[in-house]
Amino acid sequence: DGVFRIRITEDPELSGAVDAAYDAIDEAQAAYEPIIRQHFLLGGSALNRSDLFGIARMLVRRATELEKPSGDRLPEYADARISEIDRRIMTEAPIEPALERHRAETWLGLFAETWGAEHPLVAQSIGVAGAGPRAVALVEGSRLADTAFREELMAMGLDALEGVSDPMLRLAFTLEPASRALIDTYDDHVVAIEREAYDTIADARFMVFKTNDYPDATFTLRLSYGRIGGFEGDTGTVPPFTTAAGLWRRYELRGPDEPFELPQRWQNAQGVLPSDTPINFISDQHIIGGNSGSPVIDARARFVGLIFDGNRYSASWGSVYGNERGRSVSVDARYIGAALRTVYHAQWLVDQLEGK
Repeated sequence: DGVFRIRITEDPELSGAVDAAYDAIDEAQAAYEPIIRQHFLLGGSALNRSDLFGIARMLVRRATELEKPSGDRLPEYADARISEIDRRIMTEAPIEPALERHRAETWLGLFAETWGAEHPLVAQSIGVAGAGPRAVALVEGSRLADTAFREELMAMGLDALEGVSDPMLRLAFTLEPASRALIDTYDDHVVAIEREAYDTIADARFMVFKTNDYPDATFTLRLSYGRIGGFEGDTGTVPPFTTAAGLWRRYELRGPDEPFELPQRWQNAQGVLPSDTPINFISDQHIIGGNSGSPVIDARARFVGLIFDGNRYSASWGSVYGNERGRSVSVDARYIGAALRTVYHAQWLVDQLEGK
């Protein structure tokens, strides 16, 4: 921030190191720009839009990485962490075919749009039928929803796994070389450079601000303080709360097409769930990736909500915090209880949550 950059000018050596670190970050981001969408689609979390493909990819990488010494593998496949991968592969969470087809079609469509329909990898992965039919064939033809089948595959070595004809597994093998190339490029030319630069900047901030500096997010327990409140957006005042009335009003104006469609049970709830029930609220406590699901408590330590997102103005919070318009977004505890009672008819669960 501005104060930090001014303070370090008092030490030319420190200032030079920090300037070089910021330059390195700029260069890393410039190197990342041409591949950012490709990395998101092939190397990043977008692949998990299909649970079946996510399982297939983990099986392929697990078999590939286990061929190497633990220290040479991707970090999450090292001996100390492989049990978590195994647990994720063998999850018994239900897989809904209709949702899987939708996820697969969405991702395949973005993949074709990004690489171009004539790209050999797109042709090999999707074929001439298109994203929709290909998604149907992948989901309906795969046996990966069967945990017993997954267990069989986990017992196989890489050579044996390559011989399995499951279509989702074959897609994972087809895309893996390009995916790994993007991951390696990102790790070597973006992450490694930025990590070293961030260390330099963090050390300099500590030298300048000592223990008064705001702590980094390091996966340790943190408490973030803030206030519930709206802000002045580009089109007017954004209120601090959304309500059930707004949910149904949005549906009436823009539904039933996605993303404003409502399940029938929510349409039926309009006469049961009070229209003034608060659904979400925004506040200015600092959050970062990984905070989703964190409890929000008030000054009397009462549970009032769960963090799940941030608005677009909070995107800078990974580097610089500002609360003029940046807001975290939480689901209101009153809505959770009301929805469980009146929409999902799960009073037994409410009783458990309330300790009855």
